[in-house]
Amino acid sequence: MTTLSRKTIVKVLRENGFVGDNRNSSSHHKYKKCVEGKNVTTIINEEKYHPMWSICRVSKQTGIPVEVFMRNRGSKKFKNGNGNVFSLYGNN
Repeated sequence: MTTLSRKTIVKVLRENGFVGDNRNSSSHHKYKKCVEGKNVTTIINEEKYHPMWSICRVSKQTGIPVEVFMRNRGSKKFKNGNGNVFSLYGNN
């Protein structure tokens, strides 16, 4: 099963202009961005690794393609466009 770390998800969100909302100290973290006059908010829980359905949900809410999240998960070689898709899933 493909998973992605919370650290990677937060990194992608921050690269795309989302800012953490630190008003509450609970097990969930909110990230906000103002797009065309509307606030786009996504919520990520405190789990260390998130399953694919959770990544798809964040992608749908934020408008960031799933491929961007998966590309940031891979090696530097893949991030630069020199690797292949199989290196993302560990099927070397």
